Amino acid sequence: MTPPQLLTLEGFAEKSAQQLVDSIAASKRQPLSALLFALGIRHVGQQGASSWRAISGPWRPWPSASVEEVASAWDRTAIGEAVVGFSRTPVTRSCSRAWRSRG
Repeated sequence: MTPPQLLTLEGFAEKSAQQLVDSIAASKRQPLSALLFALGIRHVGQQGASSWRAISGPWRPWPSASVEEVASAWDRTAIGEAVVGFSRTPVTRSCSRAWRSRG
């Protein structure tokens, strides 16, 4: 949405509309590791999320990763199993497609 569109909604003035648009834009510049941590995947903390990002490079679909490949990022099979299991759920696959289509 744009600030002019937000101004048509109750409770939005010019300044608050612009602040919301700016906040949304800033949130899109967060590192992938922040998203990985926020997903709440079992066994994946902030450090683990950063490790996965460092090893996998740019965004890559998780469903194509093997348990062994993911586990090697943390040297723990439990994490690999958790990440790959999470990545293969229908909801995660759908979200992954949507994120990639939006860049």
